[in-house]
Amino acid sequence: MPVVTRRGPGLHQRLSHSMLMNVGLADLSCADDAAFIDVATRLAADSGRLLDRRRALRPRLRASALGSPQDYAAGFCALMEDVVRRHRLR
Repeated sequence: MPVVTRRGPGLHQRLSHSMLMNVGLADLSCADDAAFIDVATRLAADSGRLLDRRRALRPRLRASALGSPQDYAAGFCALMEDVVRRHRLR
């Protein structure tokens, strides 16, 4: 089921945001409490949209890097190499 999340500094917030971004549901990741309430209320009130999101979620997940551990690991490694290079950690 798609969830609405509140972006923030916490690990759980960053993970939720990342997962939603990876499956093309960035609109469910909110920057503040007002946006969270707005998005959650609109989604809950639109049963057709919610059903469409539920039906599309599994295929979206499979098609994303999250659905392919090899692609996810390669992307993560590339990201870490970029962080090391940008921050001159080597």
